[in-house]
Amino acid sequence: MTQMLLDIKGERLLLEFLKYDAENPHVWELFKRFTFEAIRAGHGNFSAAGIAERIRWETMISTTPINGDAFKLSNNHNAFYARKFHDHFPEHDGFFRTRKSVADKKEPAESLDSAGSQQQQQTTVCAVTTRGD
Repeated sequence: MTQMLLDIKGERLLLEFLKYDAENPHVWELFKRFTFEAIRAGHGNFSAAGIAERIRWETMISTTPINGDAFKLSNNHNAFYARKFHDHFPEHDGFFRTRKSVADKKEPAESLDSAGSQQQQQTTVCAVTTRGD
């Protein structure tokens, strides 16, 4: 039962991340930019949470809220962005120290269509996969 609840939570977090990432490509661009700045500064490892805080800081200071809405970046997305960075830039795999996480799961049981709605592809909940860290 515990594994099933973990699987459901992992599915929800993954789908939320995929939707957020698709709707906010500027966040991925900033994540890459600030990560490469940390690499160029000589850091061998860094925190995905630290990168997210910098994104929050930069957007809070340099952007004007639209309709009074402040920029939002969930801490739940940090692990997904770290793994996405490792996947896109394998030469920097391990730059972010990762632990076993629901973010290790690569494929959702459901996918998001272009409108952002959920479309059921399979009815079973997949087990959380792990990386060999």
